[in-house]
Amino acid sequence: MSLHAFGLGMALVIVRMYATLRKASGLASVVVEAGSLPELYDALRLKFGPEMEGLLGASRAPFSDLVVLVNGVNVTHDRLPRVRLQDKDEVALFPPISGG
Repeated sequence: MSLHAFGLGMALVIVRMYATLRKASGLASVVVEAGSLPELYDALRLKFGPEMEGLLGASRAPFSDLVVLVNGVNVTHDRLPRVRLQDKDEVALFPPISGG
């Protein structure tokens, strides 16, 4: 599958969550309905609540602090609002990694 710049409707999307996102949700992956990455943000925020919302970023800039891959392809933050999702697409969400 490829990234979709255009499309209509909602899709069942597999979301893989890592590190703090996995801990906050209690799940390694979840299937949600979304036709775009902003819709995916809303679906995850509603499904998992305030702690997840804080990890996903502000609604004005969803996923702004995360690395987002759609079907293994990195999506730059300027492209997030334009990517359309289709059934069985896989979205991987990686929070920033810090160390010391």
